[in-house]
Amino acid sequence: MERTLFTPAMIETFKVCRKAYWVAFEGLVTGRKAKSKDAHVKSFLLRAIAEINRGRVANMHQLLKFMGQHWPSEEMSNEKAARAFLFAHKTLSQYMLNTYKPAGAQVVGINLKVRARIGSLRVYLEDTFDLILYYPSQRRIELVDFHLKPLKPFDPAWPSASMLVKQYLAEKLRCRWPFDKVSMTFVQLGSAERQTVNIPMEESVFRLHWPDLLKTLSEMKDPEHYDCAKGKSCQRCNYLESKFAQIRTQAIRPISKTA
Repeated sequence: MERTLFTPAMIETFKVCRKAYWVAFEGLVTGRKAKSKDAHVKSFLLRAIAEINRGRVANMHQLLKFMGQHWPSEEMSNEKAARAFLFAHKTLSQYMLNTYKPAGAQVVGINLKVRARIGSLRVYLEDTFDLILYYPSQRRIELVDFHLKPLKPFDPAWPSASMLVKQYLAEKLRCRWPFDKVSMTFVQLGSAERQTVNIPMEESVFRLHWPDLLKTLSEMKDPEHYDCAKGKSCQRCNYLESKFAQIRTQAIRPISKTA
């Protein structure tokens, strides 16, 4: 059966290694919630950042209460749990004291999931915008994406598949907010000074690279294209297979009690 719903993470993985895409999204983990420890921490941080942006977590007492209620303790049951908790606490404390909201911006969307159909391929694209800011005086909308890892150098003339998807989905927002310009901001979260990179999303650049993305999506619908392009397997394939095998083993490990 053909898949008809794709996310930026799926597209980026497919472009790097098609077998890795099969391992991560189609084959080995279908129907399973196989998430790594880092993924659990990132999901928690994004959820907490959303609550801070909504104003529901505004002081240290509320932050500690939120962490006590929602921290993924079951996935952190080892010697690295304290370090991960401390990192999350410092990161959220730092962001709470200096939330991302430039002058003139209105917060119009937080953790907003958007889906749009591509009629020519009969597929859907879906992504979640961490934060959406609207500048009425500039008639501009800003899509904010939070990251934990250091931001890499980026050439606006060669947007990633993720950025092309976000720009396509942004058109769905035009009916809510009358904007003429779209920009993308990457924010690196951490306990130290925050790093941000803002990139204007030009319509001419989008039109130039969009046909290549359509070609990739067409190939993703066909399971015959899921073989590794580098032969039987590559480093990414082997890593994902071993990682998911380890996660599944931990998930089915029997619980034992000692007297």
